[in-house]
Amino acid sequence: MKAGYEHARPPEAPTNVRLDVASNSSLLVTFAEPRSHNGAVVTRYKVEWSSYENFLPLTGEAIVEDLSHLEFEIKSLTKGSHYFVRVCAWNVKGYGPYCGSEPLSAAPSSWREVDGIQSRLEGKVASLYTLYHQVKRSRPPETTEMKDIFKRNGESPLQKKKISIKNLFVSAPKFQKSIKRGVYMACLLYNEDKLLVTSEEQLPIIEVDETFSGPTIQNDLYWLLKVSCMWEETKVLKLDMEKTNSAGSTFRCKLLQAMISLQNGLGIQDLGQFFHRPVRDNNSSIIFTVVNQVRDPKVVTLSSGKWVTFGKLARRQSLSTIDAADAHNLLISCVPEMMLYHQVSGQRLARGLYLGYVKLQASVEVLRVMVPNRTPSCVPHVKIRDCPNVSRSLRGHSLQPPDLRPGGARVISHCNHDTGHAVH
Repeated sequence: MKAGYEHARPPEAPTNVRLDVASNSSLLVTFAEPRSHNGAVVTRYKVEWSSYENFLPLTGEAIVEDLSHLEFEIKSLTKGSHYFVRVCAWNVKGYGPYCGSEPLSAAPSSWREVDGIQSRLEGKVASLYTLYHQVKRSRPPETTEMKDIFKRNGESPLQKKKISIKNLFVSAPKFQKSIKRGVYMACLLYNEDKLLVTSEEQLPIIEVDETFSGPTIQNDLYWLLKVSCMWEETKVLKLDMEKTNSAGSTFRCKLLQAMISLQNGLGIQDLGQFFHRPVRDNNSSIIFTVVNQVRDPKVVTLSSGKWVTFGKLARRQSLSTIDAADAHNLLISCVPEMMLYHQVSGQRLARGLYLGYVKLQASVEVLRVMVPNRTPSCVPHVKIRDCPNVSRSLRGHSLQPPDLRPGGARVISHCNHDTGHAVH
């Protein structure tokens, strides 16, 4: 051991020292191990930075001891000022030579400061708060009370207990056994590999309007997608809409009533999110499906319901004498797609810089956006790097387009309102 110590020397300089702009006030330094440790293991690294190329004087230094993440973010720097960075390694024989970064220097910056563009979230919360109180003040005194969305802390256990006791005195809704012409609303609740079904082993389905004859339901579906973000306000919204006399509000009142019936019948308030595409059969039946994952099956209070695997439900449907193009069979065949979409649509991209590709199909009423199957909440994209900041130096650089392979994307429909903007 003594001989090994005597023959050891300080390590060589680190390799692949890279300097990137992390934000308008920080730089990110990444590096790799030296090519040779010279007989003793490297246990730490020193990062130095300065406003001068000769590093006199030093602006700061830091020790990196986490050998599994060879990087360091230099924070609290002056925006627009150039900094030079170098890194050296240490073993029991001391520090080895320095290695300068590539590029030699960088200045903290962001494309927003360069182009004079504020963040798209700048002032949005204040604007929303102002708009909310304007709407609240403009409502007539006899209208139902609006809950303060900025002070919602969830229901207390006592409130939940009152709601559950109240549900005992609410008549159970009538779930549809057969589907004819009209508009219906189904609820797909799943827990692991099991689905909630009625005593007839069908998904809970409520009739909305058997005489619906509108030219399209895309606007109503888009409206439902927004309403499903505020499940606790469905009753208040229905009471308000009943006081209007427009033709469109009548059908939407029926949609709200179907949502309330499902809430009462299943004993849960949050039914989840609506699938982006309604189910249609040859008899002009239309089914809106709301999907949610239930962590605890005991929260569902449907006394006549039970939990079955999708395989069992699919086998039962295949053995039935009902036409395969029937709305019930079509709905069951779409269950795997609906569950997968629900599971992946809420996933967010990891932190980083991405290059996206937007492809639209436009019509009078609908904008269709192509999205990946695995991340349907985003447009097709490729990751450029882990650092999300776009600095002054990156602006204008050419980037390789994403590799879009057929079969890995789907088309999501959105309503085309007067603004003509797609939401994804």
